[in-house]
Amino acid sequence: MKYLKLFILQVFWYLAIKFGSSSIFPLFASTLFICDYFIFNRSRVDLPYLIFSFALILFGCLMDQTFQYFKMITWGNQLYPLELFSVWIVFPCYYQEFFSRFSQKLLIAFILGFVFGPVAYYSGAKINETISLSNNIFHLIIIGIFWAVLFSASISIYSTFVNPYKCKK
Repeated sequence: MKYLKLFILQVFWYLAIKFGSSSIFPLFASTLFICDYFIFNRSRVDLPYLIFSFALILFGCLMDQTFQYFKMITWGNQLYPLELFSVWIVFPCYYQEFFSRFSQKLLIAFILGFVFGPVAYYSGAKINETISLSNNIFHLIIIGIFWAVLFSASISIYSTFVNPYKCKK
């Protein structure tokens, strides 16, 4: 079941980045988030997870806005692209089954964030012509550092406050 979840989330990432300028994508992302919430061991209200998810989405959007302010990524005249917002809505869905396994390996999480954060923006810019990524190596390093910190810190927060028992296995 978790491989099906991974497949669905990755296909959604691609479709949201490629075609996500429509307002249907944030709605579809929200539906995926809600389905994930109830299907994967959350039959009750889990306030720490909901707070974590909201904070992660908010911080991710603010991080993107910071990158855009400094021209590391650009997306034209939009206030914030629906494509990126949609992707951030489903991002917390990865934590329980996938990212929590790095809770005891935060250095690896840091390295993965440093490498794959910029790769995700690069890939997104290649498949969506409205999003562009600076080719300045300094900008890519800054994006990598931000992602390294975000990824390792969010895994640490998730494993400490949201799901402390499952993450310590």
